Amino acid sequence: MEGNVRHLTEYLRGATKLIIPVYQRNYDWKIENCKRLMEDLIMLEDENKQTHFLGSMVVKPGNLSQEIIVIDGQQRLTTVSILLLALKNWMENHSKTGKRINPKNIEDTFLMDTFRSDVDKYKLIPNPRDFETYKKLFGDEKFFCQTFKFNIKL
Repeated sequence: MEGNVRHLTEYLRGATKLIIPVYQRNYDWKIENCKRLMEDLIMLEDENKQTHFLGSMVVKPGNLSQEIIVIDGQQRLTTVSILLLALKNWMENHSKTGKRINPKNIEDTFLMDTFRSDVDKYKLIPNPRDFETYKKLFGDEKFFCQTFKFNIKL
C-alpha cells in the first residue's frame, strides 16, 4: 500500500464522483462532531494556518477514470460536503460573493458535476441508505442545515 499526502480539496475538485460503498456505515456524525470540525476550521483562519490534518482517508480508483471509492474517511468527507453546501446556501441567502469564493464556484468545484444530468450531478455519492437524505439538502429549504453561530470572515 502506498500513502500520499493530498488535500481534501484535491479529491473534491478532481473527482467526478466520490462514491461511498454500500458496505460503509451510515452517516452518523452528531452536532458535537460537526461543531468541533467547524471550530478547527475557524482556528485555521484565526491562526493564519494554511492546512489542517482532518485525518487519513483511504480511497481506491473507481470504474471510470475520475471516480474515487472512499474506503475510510466518509464521515469527514460527507461533513465537509454538507458544510460547503451550507456555506453556498448562506452566501446566496445573504447576497455574499467574492471573486474566488462565491456560491457558483463552490457548487461547480466541490459539489456538482456540471456536465452530468440531474440524476448523476452530485460529486459525493453517499451509501444508498444516506443518498436520498443527502439529495434533499440540495432542494427544499426546510431540509437545509441549521447554521452554527460563528463569526466567519468571507
